[in-house]
Amino acid sequence: MKARLAHRHRTLGLDHPDSLAVANNLAHVLRRRGRFEQARRLDEDTFRRRREVLGADHASTLSSANNLVVDLAAVGAHDRARRLAEDTLARRRRVLGDSHPDTLSSANNLAHVLRLQGEYEEARRLDDDTLRRREDILGENHPDTMASANNLIIDLLELGDSERIRRLEERMGRSEPGDQ
Repeated sequence: MKARLAHRHRTLGLDHPDSLAVANNLAHVLRRRGRFEQARRLDEDTFRRRREVLGADHASTLSSANNLVVDLAAVGAHDRARRLAEDTLARRRRVLGDSHPDTLSSANNLAHVLRLQGEYEEARRLDDDTLRRREDILGENHPDTMASANNLIIDLLELGDSERIRRLEERMGRSEPGDQ
């Protein structure tokens, strides 16, 4: 992947959309391998270049911003991650609408950062809305919907709402009525 990126840089230039797509993919691989600082540096550069070349509201730029939020959270830069997550969510809502899957991915990332900052009630509100929208758009059994349910359960655990957890788990088919 690094060789492919170097080849794209040589043949197409650093700012060519194809070079930026390969950089985005390499950062994803680095993130999956737990190399968050390397992914952050690459995503930071890719986000900056995409913003300059494609504009702040372009889908690829917003995708890079969303990826960078994940990296920043992973390296402990929670305040910066939150600011970027809030901006990315606002832009995606404006450009794509409240219920677009990419918008919901940004909402999910912001809620994650809020949880990391101990803002459990705010994360719960956002996760509640994201779960409802994902159920409507993707269906109850879609992996993203199930991830939203898991995130909401984490929020509810932090808030001590065991009754709501029980009801959500029953609704999602994770426990039988009467299980404790």
